[in-house]
Amino acid sequence: MNGPAVDLMPAACRERLGRKSRVRAWALRYAALAAALAVLIVATEVREQSRRLRVADLQKQVDFTVEQRRKADAISARIDEFDAALAQHERLALPLSVTAVIETLAAATPDAVTFTTLSMTPKLVRHRSIKPGEPGAEERFILFEIRGLAPSDTDLARLVAELETNPLFTNASIDFTTQTDVYGAPAREFGVTCEISLERRFVLAEEAAP
Repeated sequence: MNGPAVDLMPAACRERLGRKSRVRAWALRYAALAAALAVLIVATEVREQSRRLRVADLQKQVDFTVEQRRKADAISARIDEFDAALAQHERLALPLSVTAVIETLAAATPDAVTFTTLSMTPKLVRHRSIKPGEPGAEERFILFEIRGLAPSDTDLARLVAELETNPLFTNASIDFTTQTDVYGAPAREFGVTCEISLERRFVLAEEAAP
């Protein structure tokens, strides 16, 4: 028959063993807590690194978008400039080629008349509207300014008459005429202007022929 257990360990040894047991338990708790903190720190660092990578990626996307927008704005500005240039060209373009205009002008010039200068200037005239509050009509034309020499006023008058009767030109007139001499021969120095309307279109005879 088993009797009651008898603890023969001295009280001092029992106290030391209890103290060691408690210290070991606290050490294990601290170790577990340190391990948990280490895991938490590592996880936090991983999340932070992931967040930094995500932020860096978003920044790259933003930078790319800003750069693309800048390029798009630059291209749009160039397109606007090109459209404005085309519109300006359309507003001031001759209804015929310059070669055809010069050939027509030469055909209308008497043999005795010589041109010294010929200039072309685009013009825009805004007429006053007959209705209050409405913009007036615009008239676009090219002004031709001709300077030259003619043997007499009769030859100069023939030039102006030819320009007036030619369907390409309008408003032919004499600006000035003065007496001069060329290599000892009397001559008339003159200035003549005429216009070509940009509101009309012309077809050359050879182009209209079947």
